[in-house]
Amino acid sequence: MEQAAIEEGAQLLELSGWTEGKHAVTNPDGYLQECDQNPPRGDTFLSNFVMLRHLPAVISFDIAATKKIPKSWPAIGDYLSQQVGHSFPVLALLNHSRAVRAIAGCICLNLDAIVCGIEPDAKYLMDIVFAGVNRNRLMAKEFRKMTKLMVDYYDEDCINAVYEFSKEDTDFSVDFMDALSDSALMDTPLSEMQVRMLYIAKASSYAPTRTTQAVVDSTKAPRFNI
Repeated sequence: MEQAAIEEGAQLLELSGWTEGKHAVTNPDGYLQECDQNPPRGDTFLSNFVMLRHLPAVISFDIAATKKIPKSWPAIGDYLSQQVGHSFPVLALLNHSRAVRAIAGCICLNLDAIVCGIEPDAKYLMDIVFAGVNRNRLMAKEFRKMTKLMVDYYDEDCINAVYEFSKEDTDFSVDFMDALSDSALMDTPLSEMQVRMLYIAKASSYAPTRTTQAVVDSTKAPRFNI
């Protein structure tokens, strides 16, 4: 691990007592040269054999995830448009229909409240936050379209406020309510639960390491299970 990666994760990992130890790379150029001279060994028969015990579960999950997915494009794109509000046309560039069906199945599962534990309407708003944090205007535009198409009770003002929130300077070192006291989210009809979820989504959109225990603790409320 290079020093930049270690420093990024240290805030969370050090809480568990983890140290980089032998994984630290103090001389990146020398490390790459050593890898060229002594490349890692390939998988052996034994290492592949150990994976066989997971095969039944993998096959079962694959069948369940792709059961309702059409066999080929463009039917897959039409199905995704109906289910999640976007056809994901980039999938049409893939040559293997099995891979396309697997990805389509994962997309649908990602918006399944039973599977992921988060209602789809909140996920659409979280997507807008992610796009805004990363300053990806095209992605934000597509996510806004999906939200309008799939969630009819979020009006334009609410969606705009969520996008504005994504671009605000948010101080994650203070309490949740203090951090959002002047936020555009405060003028929306969103529930407190939804606002808290968007707050965590914004923190993790920069990097997972931003979602510290302090951030999670500051969003907890007795009546919410976050």
